[in-house]
Amino acid sequence: MKKLISGLFVLVSAFVLATAVFAANKNDNNDWKEMLPMMKQMHPNLSEEQLQKMYETVSK
Repeated sequence: MKKLISGLFVLVSAFVLATAVFAANKNDNNDWKEMLPMMKQMHPNLSEEQLQKMYETVSK
C-alpha cells in the first residue's frame, strides 16, 4: 500500500512540475521574435505571415 501511495505521489508531483515548466516557457511573443531570423534564413521564399502560421502550428 505504501508503494502505491508513494508511486502516486511521484506521478502527481511530476505532472505538476511538468505543467509549471510548460507554463513558464509559454512566452509566444518573445519566442516568435527570437525564431523569426532563423526561420527567414531557412525559408527565404515564405512571407512573415506564412512563417508565423508555420511557427504557431509547430509550437502547439
